[in-house]
Amino acid sequence: AIQALKDVQANRVEVKNPGEILHHILQHPGIVDVLQTAVRTARREFPDAHFTLQIDHDPVFVNPKEETPMGRAFDWKRYLELVKSLENFQGSGFSREAVERSGVSRAYYAFQ
Repeated sequence: AIQALKDVQANRVEVKNPGEILHHILQHPGIVDVLQTAVRTARREFPDAHFTLQIDHDPVFVNPKEETPMGRAFDWKRYLELVKSLENFQGSGFSREAVERSGVSRAYYAFQ
């Protein structure tokens, strides 16, 4: 995990709060390959860009065991139902790619 963080920094990526990121990597070791590939690809495509790596504390995400601002827990796995319904969505001029990207971005929350 420490080497992964060093590799990210070696690609001129500013790492904000490295302790928090290291903790996240240790909790989710499968992310290392994805992180390294994303950093290398981004640097290759945008050699002069400034990149930062940080944990995004999404105010929308609430632990399923905790209450939402509306007072009841939200089962994030329900996003999978949305993804499945988007799979067959055809209408309003949305491209297949847009539908698939939206589905992937929603499925992410189901596995948090």
